[in-house]
Amino acid sequence: MDEFQWSWLLAQLGRDTDPADLERRFFRLRSVRAVALEVLG
Repeated sequence: MDEFQWSWLLAQLGRDTDPADLERRFFRLRSVRAVALEVLG
């Protein structure tokens, strides 16, 4: 995940979101949008 993707994801989910959890989800899903949708869902 690059810096811009990371910034967008944190803007959608909030700065308190667990970064390790986001990294694991991104590794599995390969899309920051899919990560955001999964977390919000």
